Amino acid sequence: MKRDGNKLDQRSFHRAAPPVLPCAARWKERWSSLFPSRFTDWLLRNYPRFTIPLGELPNEEGAGLGLGVTVALLALTAASLRAGRRGDPAPGQSRSPAPQRVMCGAAAAWLAIGATLGHEGLARLLLPFYPLALVPFLRLRGARRLAAGRRGRAVALSCALSAVPALILTPSRPLWPAVAAVGRLRERAPQNRLLARAWEVYRVYAERSDSLAAVRRRIPGGCDLVGFVGTDDDSPVSLWRPFGQRRVVNLLYRQLGSGADIAAAGVDVFVARRSVVERFCGPFDAWASRLGAEVLGRARLTVKVSEGADEWCVVRLPAGAVPQESRQKRKGPWL
Repeated sequence: MKRDGNKLDQRSFHRAAPPVLPCAARWKERWSSLFPSRFTDWLLRNYPRFTIPLGELPNEEGAGLGLGVTVALLALTAASLRAGRRGDPAPGQSRSPAPQRVMCGAAAAWLAIGATLGHEGLARLLLPFYPLALVPFLRLRGARRLAAGRRGRAVALSCALSAVPALILTPSRPLWPAVAAVGRLRERAPQNRLLARAWEVYRVYAERSDSLAAVRRRIPGGCDLVGFVGTDDDSPVSLWRPFGQRRVVNLLYRQLGSGADIAAAGVDVFVARRSVVERFCGPFDAWASRLGAEVLGRARLTVKVSEGADEWCVVRLPAGAVPQESRQKRKGPWL
């Protein structure tokens, strides 16, 4: 059940998180300081993937039910309690057991997924089950009265409008000239940390389709086969440009320890993320010396704002390190 505990807290935060939270980092720090250190240590020891998923804006990877729908459900619950105190009749019950079976099936599926799948995007993956999870609230006493009244319509309208700011401001695909507008505001208030953070996030997202352009320019001309060393979340699509003239080969971490293993992949030039190499092979420059490789260029890039800037290097193995048969084996039909 540890997996479910790892994600139960995140689903709760996704329900209560507002559409826009400019000071998310400060809220995280304050929330963590509410608990004694002994409890926090126990929590991290037993639930190592425990996190507080609060961000300035929701995104598709971690979006959940949202504060708007949560407030609407709380309003339905409050209306049901008031209706019970007034003695309003309960809604008519269907003779068919289908509604009860549907609700029980949704609850069982919800618990099964939470207990077996440990994933940061679980709130989003549960999206198909949300309509079924809402059925019990819609069957509450007083739900029909609330939905038909002005208050119910105001709650529904507010719930729908709460998603608009996230749709417009989301960094991955903003519906406004974010980089230019935030850049102008930053020029007027260069000391504002919030504007600096917003500009950095929008800039990095705007360059994500060609995030390694500075590294690509350091690849020697005529190199039609390039290796790539990065994390699972790093995209090598920049290195394929210009499309149709170059092929990119992902190198495995276990291949980095030997120049012969790298050459067996058919590449003599590859792009490597410094932190990845140092995680598996020790200091970067010492590793390059052991391979007898030459560093053709370096560029410090920010691929993800949460990870900060990191150094990317273009590395070339010694001349003749790659056998001709290995290079031919890795070529595509159009190279």
